[in-house]
Amino acid sequence: MGSPLIRGNAWLVVLFLVVGLLLLVAPVYAGLTVAGSKFLGTAKPGETVTHVMEVMSQSDVPPMDIEVEVLGFGQEMNRAYVTLDPSMDRSSYTARPFIILDKTSFHLDPGKRQMVNAEIRVPSNAGSGGRYAIIRIHQVVSASGRTVFVTAVNVPVLLTISASGVTLRGEITDISAQPIVTGQPLVISTTLKNIGNHHYYGAYNEVTLTDSSGGILANTTTSKSIHAIIPESSVWFNASLGTSLSPGTYTVVSKMFLEDGTLLDEKTTTLAVEKPYFPPFMAASVIVRPGNAASLLTSDNRFSIQFPQGAVIAETKVSIAPFAREQLPQAPEGSKHAVTCFRIEGLTGLLSKEATIVVKYTPDDVAAAGGDAGKLVLARWDEGELRWTMLPTTVDRSAGTLTASTNHFSTWSIIVGSAGGLTGIPGFETAAACMALIAIVLEIGRRRKE
Repeated sequence: MGSPLIRGNAWLVVLFLVVGLLLLVAPVYAGLTVAGSKFLGTAKPGETVTHVMEVMSQSDVPPMDIEVEVLGFGQEMNRAYVTLDPSMDRSSYTARPFIILDKTSFHLDPGKRQMVNAEIRVPSNAGSGGRYAIIRIHQVVSASGRTVFVTAVNVPVLLTISASGVTLRGEITDISAQPIVTGQPLVISTTLKNIGNHHYYGAYNEVTLTDSSGGILANTTTSKSIHAIIPESSVWFNASLGTSLSPGTYTVVSKMFLEDGTLLDEKTTTLAVEKPYFPPFMAASVIVRPGNAASLLTSDNRFSIQFPQGAVIAETKVSIAPFAREQLPQAPEGSKHAVTCFRIEGLTGLLSKEATIVVKYTPDDVAAAGGDAGKLVLARWDEGELRWTMLPTTVDRSAGTLTASTNHFSTWSIIVGSAGGLTGIPGFETAAACMALIAIVLEIGRRRKE
């Protein structure tokens, strides 16, 4: 029997092999394009309209068998459109039963094209408002007797019936703050439900934060949604507030607007902050030249990088910016990420001379280490080897800093390791053993001379 790790991940190996075989049969991107990739139109009850789609294959791809089907129109909380199996399409605003295709399958040779017509037959008693469906056009291959969809193009159908009866309404059903962590964005998430009978583009969210006296501490507006929000769908709008906060209770006002500024809904909630909060640092950059030393320092003085003269062989712009903690690769076994993480970019290779990086750790970092700052280590993600390198780190408790040397940059994290910082670093024990062996050899040589 193999090790538990190998046994537990055997299915991954099988999956990769299957995917590899499929890629040999037909590439995931098979050169399939569609003209007429969205229907956005109006029809009256009892009227029939036709949407024409032209399916095209590039000349450098293998022949394809294509299927076309009409599915329900769903929407995820992140506003992305998703297809719904007919059995799951229970919306009162579905257009799926209205749509008749002139063909549901065909063969497409390299460089050829095929027209597909979708007749949208609106019932005479259809009422008013919006109706929605997705036409999926996909390549099909057979693998070991199974039918596998390799690539697909989804054609959203957004139909308006009787424009005079359209109602655009929205309701805020929830306001919540994501976990408050120093150095990470303070995100207020507002859930909006479309309670009207028609979709709308360009909705946006405005969030205001006030203190106990009513003073405005932060005000931010999200970008306008590029996705239509479909009737009966609930979606998130996430607004980041970039302000420092002392412990206390604050008031959050969230407003949802249509693209033209029409107010859809407004709700108020409170935000409890239990310990001091500091927002992510502002990105910073510096030009490093071969003939000069250089220093990169963030505006809040939390991060500094010192480049010695000759660190680069050509002029290079180096930048440091916050990094989303939830996007960090998993920490090495037996360790965990603290809170502080960031990314340094601009250097494609190695430095000629090592740079010195100094990071001020936060109370949240220390809390993650169980109150012992000596367990904090600076770690760098090696993108080529797909692993973390935990660097020899000097911990200065009086200054609240971690210092390490590095010859290249990537994504960085403060990781909680063993007390003393250096223990638990891959290769450190081996290096220490080598140094001890060298010392023994030198001592033997000295005694022989005596």
